[in-house]
Amino acid sequence: MAAMPVPPSIDLAAGKSTWRGRLVAALVLGLAAVLRLWALGRDGMWSDECLTATWAQLPWRETLAAPAADNNAPHYFLLAKLSPALFGSNELTWRLLPALLGVAGVAAVWWVGRRLLSSGAGLAAAFLLAISPLHVHYSREARNYTLLVLLVLLAFAAAARVRQRGSRWDVAALALLLAAALYTHTIAAFAALGVLAAWAFFPLDRKAIGRLALATAFAGLALAPWLPQLLRQGGRSVESYSWHEGEFEREFPWQVPRSLAALSHGSLAPVRNRVADLLPQAWVATALGALLAAYAVAGRRRLADPAMPLRLIVAIVLPLLAIFVVATLGPPIYVVGRVDVFVLPFLLLLVAAGLTLLSVPARAGAAVAFAGLALLPLQVLFRLDVRSQEKLIAAMLRSERRTAEPVVATTFLPCLEFYAGVRRDEQLFAFPARPASTTSWIDRSAHPSRSWPAEAAAVVRRVQNVAATAGSSRVWVVCGRDDLGRALTGAFDRALPLLGIADLHFQDLEMRAYGVPPGAPPL
Repeated sequence: MAAMPVPPSIDLAAGKSTWRGRLVAALVLGLAAVLRLWALGRDGMWSDECLTATWAQLPWRETLAAPAADNNAPHYFLLAKLSPALFGSNELTWRLLPALLGVAGVAAVWWVGRRLLSSGAGLAAAFLLAISPLHVHYSREARNYTLLVLLVLLAFAAAARVRQRGSRWDVAALALLLAAALYTHTIAAFAALGVLAAWAFFPLDRKAIGRLALATAFAGLALAPWLPQLLRQGGRSVESYSWHEGEFEREFPWQVPRSLAALSHGSLAPVRNRVADLLPQAWVATALGALLAAYAVAGRRRLADPAMPLRLIVAIVLPLLAIFVVATLGPPIYVVGRVDVFVLPFLLLLVAAGLTLLSVPARAGAAVAFAGLALLPLQVLFRLDVRSQEKLIAAMLRSERRTAEPVVATTFLPCLEFYAGVRRDEQLFAFPARPASTTSWIDRSAHPSRSWPAEAAAVVRRVQNVAATAGSSRVWVVCGRDDLGRALTGAFDRALPLLGIADLHFQDLEMRAYGVPPGAPPL
């Protein structure tokens, strides 16, 4: 009796491309590279990107520790030290690593798709990811999201190897990728849940579950040195996500549907966390993707591995639901368009599976439709500079400020440090104080509004001492016109003469200059 053929979805040698397929793949990768590298250093960096630069320019040990004081993990920021070390510190070099990782993600989704689905599905998924506005955006931002997407996708492929073969090397590879993802972003724990569950079932395989559990245990051992930091981050997550609490409550319970719209080709990137900000074409693209996903599920028996659409749905839906439950019961961590980005390649693989079941004309028409839906978001991304406000504010301060004149700010501290050349806790002071010099969020449980007047008075005394010691005649204040800003400026108004106010025309912010009497002794 002839041996039964092994389905391509679990035959790791399957999915070989013809020369035409490889040529198309090369063109898709070229398109991905152009969209991610074109004018990469044009826009200024916003606060989170400046925070990346701040962390990465610290000594190695301090770079390793800095993300622990925030809500992040150190892997990407250690890698980010390489580009500026080789090419200097500017917008282009800080964004080069995520851009290259974004191109690598497109190559990876092609590789994974052609092995787990088919050659055509791999090409379709790569094309869809290449033109994805959200993925292009994060590929052009000096943050760790494209690294997370790449590692989670590779972990999905490694889990397939563990289920099919289960050698010690397969288990070790999966453990390594899971650990690398967990060291990249705290949200990777939810991604790992989806990846592991996707390959444990359809059908239930006890041996595969044992191998996956072993890989998870090894990944947990690798994460052990970072576990105390994770526990501390979890303990203060309510405070660190307090900025998002109002938005989460106003948009509840529509976070998961909005994620699907934010991940679609019709959405502006990054999407704001409000339904009203989603373009109509985002919902059109979401509906088109949902139809193709449903077609993949309905026609799954025509695929090489009928279980693959179900696995992909688990990898998409389970993490999003888990994040939603945690955000509902605890800190509002569900930030649409950010914490959900790692499911994007799985969503596109599912859509690509549906595309391959269509006729050739219908397949081409759907591809053109996705490209057309992505056109406006990509045009907005390339034509509008919406990230340089912090750079412009820092440049204004730098042009007016003399060396050693102290600055107090309620916001944008990383960019003021990076662009204006002021050092935290030497010339630049946060109000209220942050939990560490390398964080940008405010622990409002430690700084309730009733404490602001006393803290503001203490800041005034401190900067007066700094100014008097350095012989400076002015103090600068950057703040909003909210209650926090009024508490700060009120304390300065009572202590020092106001020299001038500049409206920054951004987020209701202003910059003030106060005079320090000449020869004033330190307090």
